[in-house]
Order: sequence, then C-alpha cells, then structure tokens
Amino acid sequence: MDHDKIKVMVNGLPGNASAAETARKVLSDRRLELLQYSFTTPGIGAEITNIGWIKVNLILPEHREEQISMIRKTHPGFITIDFHAALNDNHGVYCTLELPFIMVALGESREQLLRIVASSKTVAVFAGSIAGALCAIPFLARKLKEGVSAKRAFTMADVVRG
Repeated sequence: MDHDKIKVMVNGLPGNASAAETARKVLSDRRLELLQYSFTTPGIGAEITNIGWIKVNLILPEHREEQISMIRKTHPGFITIDFHAALNDNHGVYCTLELPFIMVALGESREQLLRIVASSKTVAVFAGSIAGALCAIPFLARKLKEGVSAKRAFTMADVVRG
C-alpha cells in the first residue's frame, strides 16, 4: 500500500458494468489505490467479488454507515465513485457522512443532486462518463488537500478548468 496514492472506493459492484470497468481502470492506474469495498444492492447474493487480483467486499445498504466508519479508520481521505444516483440513495449517505464522491451518469437528477451537495458539508464532482470520473479523481483529491471553499458541487467544466 502506497500512502501517496489516492484511495478510491468504487460502488455498484458487481452488477453495474460501468462500476466494474471503472474499478479495473482504478486498479491499473499507478496514482490510485482501489479499496477493497463496494456498496452493492440487496439481492446480489454474494459477499465478495473480484476485480483483477483484488477481492472486493460487498456492502449491503443496511451496513453502509457502520462500514464507512470502519473504512475511514483504515483508509482516511478516500474518494468514492458511484453511478446512477436516481436509482439509489447513496448520495444522501455521502452527504450525511461528509464523504467526498464522484457521481457518474446522472441523467435528469443532476440538478437536484447539485443542490443537495451544495447545501451539505461534503464535496462532489458530477461526471457524465467513466473517463470523466477518472479525470475528476485527482481534481477532487487536490480540492480536499487545499481545503474546500464555499463551492462544494463541481461539474466536469470545473475539472477541465482545474
């Protein structure tokens, strides 16, 4: 484990193909460390999934908050990537727990989520693609190190401007 790497938790495994692709890309990037945890949906029927050589522990919705507390102790400062906010309430957990996140493929719920994050104490980037999410990781890590300003919800336009 390299302490200079940006720690990333990819949620939506194992059922979301975009999440699996993102996790593989995080795993192959030398600047990033894939955490061995992922929020999943009820009914998955598995406790672990594999991404490359990494075993990822799947976290059911009813265990999210307690598991985040444990993960924060062992991996402080990690960033979460999630998908399809309209289909889950993970963004509410992220805002409540002040967990920085990147949300991919928001569709029509994007504006509502921008308002929710802007009124919370967390920081988020809203990306429209996996590539956008990967570009947003260093941006979000830098924002967290610099200290968060009044602005908390960022779009890919903010990421491109730096």
